[in-house]
Amino acid sequence: MLPQPGSSRLTSPQKIPAISSRMFSRSLLRRRRFYVALALFVMALYYFRVLDFSPDPITGYEAAFNNEMNHAIEVSARTSPVKYLHFKVAPFARRLKAPVVSWMASHWSQAKFDPGVLMNSWIKKLQTLDVECVEIVGELFVDRVLDSPRIQNLYDIISESPVVKQYTFLPNLQAAASNILPFSTQPTLSPTSNNTVVLHAYLPPSQIDDPCSVPAAHGAPFRTFAHIKGLPTGFELPATRIYYEQRCKPSVQHIVGRLGATRVAIPALKHVYVVDGPLGLNSTQWVERKRWFEALRFELTTKNGWETVRWAAAGAKTESVAIDMELAITGHVYIGNGFSDFSSNVVLLRLARGTPKGNIRFL
Repeated sequence: MLPQPGSSRLTSPQKIPAISSRMFSRSLLRRRRFYVALALFVMALYYFRVLDFSPDPITGYEAAFNNEMNHAIEVSARTSPVKYLHFKVAPFARRLKAPVVSWMASHWSQAKFDPGVLMNSWIKKLQTLDVECVEIVGELFVDRVLDSPRIQNLYDIISESPVVKQYTFLPNLQAAASNILPFSTQPTLSPTSNNTVVLHAYLPPSQIDDPCSVPAAHGAPFRTFAHIKGLPTGFELPATRIYYEQRCKPSVQHIVGRLGATRVAIPALKHVYVVDGPLGLNSTQWVERKRWFEALRFELTTKNGWETVRWAAAGAKTESVAIDMELAITGHVYIGNGFSDFSSNVVLLRLARGTPKGNIRFL
C-alpha cells in the first residue's frame, strides 16, 4: 500500500544506527576476533621458525672459511697416517707470537728466491715450539713471493698436506652447490657438473679503479698457483699492457672464443655457469654486470650453440663465494681469470683432488 501524503514515512527522516553501536556490533566483533586470532597464529609461526633456525648461521665468508678449515683439519687428523702438528686454541693455552723475522723478509727482495725455502723454514720453526697456540705476526707470503716463477716448489709442499687433499666445504654449502649443478653419471640434456663450464671472468671489486693495472705495473704473472707449470693457456712474460688488458679484462668476444676453443677440445661441454655474482658491487656496477651477462648469454646461445648460460644462483648471499668455489672445483671444466685469488685457490683444490690440468683454462 502506498504511503498517504503527510504520513511519517514521508516526512520523518530515516533513523541511522549510532556509530558506537555499529563499531561494536556482533558481526564486526566476530571479524575482529578472527583477525586477532589470525595475527597471533602468524606471530607464533614466525616465533617458532626463529627458534628452529640453525644455532650457528653463517655470518660471512670468513666465518664459513674458518669452520671449513677446522672441519678439514679434524678429518685429516682422523684419517691421515702421517703425523702433522695441529695447534688448538684454548683460553688456558700457552701462546706465542712468532714475528716474521728480518732474515726471512730479506729473501723477499731476491728475484730468484724459492718460496719453498721460506715454507720449510716455518715448518722447522713451528716443530721446535713447545706451545699450544702460535700466532704469526706479519705477512707470511707477500706478493713478491707469490709471484715468484718458482711457485711450483711451494705448491709441491702445500698440495701434499692432508688439509688440502681432504679439504671439503660444509654440508650445507655442498648441498647448495649440488642443487645448482648436480652430479650425473649418465648423459643428460640438463646442466650437471659433468657437462658444464664454470666461468669466472672478472676480478672482485676493490678500492682501485682499475685493479688490472696493478699486475701490469709490476710485470706480474698469474696469481700464485694459477701460474704453475703444465696449465693450459698460461700467461707469457714479458708482456705488454695491451696483453695484460686482454687477459685481465676480457671482452665478450674473447670469452666466447675461449669457450669455443675449450669445447673443441672437450666436446661433452654444453652448458656455462657464470660465478661473477653481485657480491661487493654497487648499484651502478651491478647494472653494468647484468648487461654484460645478457650480452654474453645472447652470443653463446644464439650464435655459438651452447644449450644454456646461467648466472650465479647464490647471488649476493654472504656464503656465495664458498658455494661458487665448490662449483668451480666440481665442474667439469673451470675457466677463470688468472689474476684473481679465487682462480689460484680453485687450481690448488682441483689439482689436489686429482682433476686433470687440461680441464683448467684461463681467459
